[in-house]
Amino acid sequence: MIIYNGLLTTVTFAKAKAKKASTKAEVEEEKKGEREKGEKVEALAWKMLLGHLEKFLNEEGIKQENKDFIEFLSELEVQEYRLITKRVLDFSLWLKRIAEGEIEDEGKGD
Repeated sequence: MIIYNGLLTTVTFAKAKAKKASTKAEVEEEKKGEREKGEKVEALAWKMLLGHLEKFLNEEGIKQENKDFIEFLSELEVQEYRLITKRVLDFSLWLKRIAEGEIEDEGKGD
């Protein structure tokens, strides 16, 4: 097994951050301190990002749904890994643009 830097490291980091995630409804309902609520919101964001990345790779026929994301990435050949990293970066840029558009829309108010 070969461990690569980049995408594999990022996915591992995101999975660690996402472990603290509650559901969106649980985060909104909780009356806990702002710091703890902020941490749960951040964890939920990481969890959602990983979900979007996995769904994208599944729909593109790159990754099988039943395979663990980290295991999948660590078993790739170098050329496949580079190609998938490029595809994920392109998809992430698209997600960023969508999120920025949503934030701008919310900022305009009613």
